[in-house]
Amino acid sequence: MNKRGQVSIFVILGIVLVVIIAFVYLIKPISFGGLQSARTEDVQDYMEDCVKNLVEDSVGNEGFKGNVQNAEVFLVDYMNENINQCQEEVNEKFRNVEAPNEFSVNANVEEVDDYRIYGSLEQDRYVDENGNVVDFYAYKRAEVVVYYEAVVVVDGNRDVLKPIIVEHEFI
Repeated sequence: MNKRGQVSIFVILGIVLVVIIAFVYLIKPISFGGLQSARTEDVQDYMEDCVKNLVEDSVGNEGFKGNVQNAEVFLVDYMNENINQCQEEVNEKFRNVEAPNEFSVNANVEEVDDYRIYGSLEQDRYVDENGNVVDFYAYKRAEVVVYYEAVVVVDGNRDVLKPIIVEHEFI
């Protein structure tokens, strides 16, 4: 009789232990192993790289080609449509970033006139000194400024990201 009582106590303790462990795992927030804590500079660099990649991707798009005003409008629209990818990547990579859902994007595209020496302003294309046919729209310089006021929290200190400025020359 004594042994049956001891076994029953151990079974009950085992069940209680399993219930407590299960309860702790249920109430504990899920932690993903890939998340890391970051300094403000890490997040700033990550966002600048992401924005730079988006600018480079937009250049290959047909919508970018044409006159400067159309290129600026296209670039702002393209960035606004795709910049959430950057925020999603930041959220997946860093745990200490309070990311807003809003971005403000400004773009300035200018033509670099130095490259028009082989043709008139009315031409869309010309042959360069190496015999290659070159589109004039390929010679533009763009500056994209993204205001993304994410807050990075490190050791209780809150720091806001600086505006992200990406300059790109399309040659």
